[in-house]
Amino acid sequence: MVRFADHPIAAWLLGAMAFAIAAIGAKPYAGSWNDGSRLATVESLLDRGTLAIEDSIFCQPAQSGMLPYDPEQPGLNAIGTYDKLFVRGRFYSDKPAVPSILMAAMYKPLMWLGVPSPGERPDVFCYLMTLLTSGLGYAVAVGCLWVLEGESGSNRAGGSSGSPRSRCARTPRPTPST
Repeated sequence: MVRFADHPIAAWLLGAMAFAIAAIGAKPYAGSWNDGSRLATVESLLDRGTLAIEDSIFCQPAQSGMLPYDPEQPGLNAIGTYDKLFVRGRFYSDKPAVPSILMAAMYKPLMWLGVPSPGERPDVFCYLMTLLTSGLGYAVAVGCLWVLEGESGSNRAGGSSGSPRSRCARTPRPTPST
């Protein structure tokens, strides 16, 4: 008889639970200069079609009137990110561009479906970017680890394999020693 833990749907359910945990824990703001610099590049690509970030809400939050950073960090909301480079009269993120381009490619279809642009609603943008990158990656990792552990450590014939999953079902209760 196949236990539920060995059924393929178990990995999908664990992945969905991990994604739900990520959705609950995601914040609707950038947490640091690092986050702001990368998100500024994504915003600039989506809203202005350029890698230059000087017009981004993450670089000049005080002028926009919105708070793209943690509300409990007034200094960050006043000055924006300092993780930027000045090259030939323009500011660019000091982070590699490829992850930002991939993030923009993930967000653009959402804009076609009516999700507001990053400059209009930085809170929605930050929250969705967190879910689409870290949240989705976490969910996939949890599901894959469950499958890998089952494939490598579980003895499906019912013997004791010593895997954490099989031990969970058969762990004896500790008894007081005399």
